Amino acid sequence: MAIVKMKKLTLAAPQGERDKILDAIQTSGCVEIVDLKDEDVNIEGASFYEEGKAVSQTQIDYNHVKFTYDFLKSKAAEKESLFSKREIISKKDFDSLEGKNNWNEVYLKAKDIEDLLNNKKNEKSKLATQIEQYSQWTNLDVSEKELSALKKVSYFIGTIQKKYETKLIDE
Repeated sequence: MAIVKMKKLTLAAPQGERDKILDAIQTSGCVEIVDLKDEDVNIEGASFYEEGKAVSQTQIDYNHVKFTYDFLKSKAAEKESLFSKREIISKKDFDSLEGKNNWNEVYLKAKDIEDLLNNKKNEKSKLATQIEQYSQWTNLDVSEKELSALKKVSYFIGTIQKKYETKLIDE
């Protein structure tokens, strides 16, 4: 079967049956409706913006969904190859997914997990830095018991520059 690129398709049908006919055409997979510019047509979801939900809130919701998708995709156990087949679902199944999934709840869980992972990474790097700092003192030839036995002398563990060593010993 040949794929033909069409610029325009005119369909004459009663206005009341428009949605049924469009669903039937789209589910058959013969036609893909890309852009509807007819102002008289009530597009599903067009009233979404008229209900008072601002475009900025919609963009925020989109960013949340995109973040969740990217986060879950990056943590997926199995990476898909470039040429692997993707699952094809019907329009009915796709439309039924809207009511089943609470994307906001999934977003909040994904955000919490990412925050927890970031906190653990920060804690790990902080501990690695401390280990690196304290590893310089592993060759110190004074035991902790000897230092804690000093009652009248305060001690500070640290380093000084070589040029100040004689001055420190003299004082």
